[in-house]
Amino acid sequence: MKLPYRLCALVLASSGCRSTSAPPVPVAASVVISPEVTQFTDAVDTATLRATVRNEAGDEIHVPVTWGSSDPLAVSISNSGVVRSMGCGGAGITATAGGVTGMASAWMPPRPTYPASESFAPSLGVDIATMTELSADLFVQELTVGTGALVVKGRQATTRWKVWMRDGTPVGGEGVATFQAASDGVIGVLGQGVIGMRVGGRRRIVAASPLSSTLFSPLTRCGATIVAELELIS
Repeated sequence: MKLPYRLCALVLASSGCRSTSAPPVPVAASVVISPEVTQFTDAVDTATLRATVRNEAGDEIHVPVTWGSSDPLAVSISNSGVVRSMGCGGAGITATAGGVTGMASAWMPPRPTYPASESFAPSLGVDIATMTELSADLFVQELTVGTGALVVKGRQATTRWKVWMRDGTPVGGEGVATFQAASDGVIGVLGQGVIGMRVGGRRRIVAASPLSSTLFSPLTRCGATIVAELELIS
């Protein structure tokens, strides 16, 4: 039975009826994390990050955000955006809302080391007092003087290498790598170490942190002095 229009309106008003249609869901168009870069000075330091989510019109909207870390063993992140250093190294931090992700980074630089006051396994044959100091982080010793072309900054070099920790523990075994002399990145320590060598030569290097951390090895990223032997092939 249909109720008269006025009676229906009266029933709705007296019962407090409301429309059952849901409000529109905000749509995320961008996510920005601030600060974009967080640098820690000590282990277990913390910082609070903020994720600002905006729609296509540029208006800030309030929607749930999911946080993540590319390396939780180095940097952790809580559900509320509190980032924590786990000791050393760094990680990429993400905040995702509605399928849109913003990115930031957090890291703690490696601790410096001082080869001149450190001891080395006898098997490594290191005597810092007899080595040439190229910089505060790099000492070299010629084992065999090459007779080929001289390596200068920017020159491409192919090198056979072996790397150890101070106690004689191998780092990454051994290998052959081609790179630009004085290059940065994964093999930056080798790129610095070949400067001034001649093809056919062999050289021992001792590299302090933070230069040694460019090996990107779990053994060196927190700060360590390494010993390497380089043979310049070309």
